[in-house]
Amino acid sequence: MNFGPLLSLHFTLRILMSSCMKFNKYFKLWFTNSLEQL
Repeated sequence: MNFGPLLSLHFTLRILMSSCMKFNKYFKLWFTNSLEQL
């Protein structure tokens, strides 16, 4: 079996997940800040 594509897919998924979590954190911060400014 060739594990090359599987490994690259696994790492791509991990990078996507971490960036999504970071985006969620920043979005929550921005959302609460804009709510307080209203």
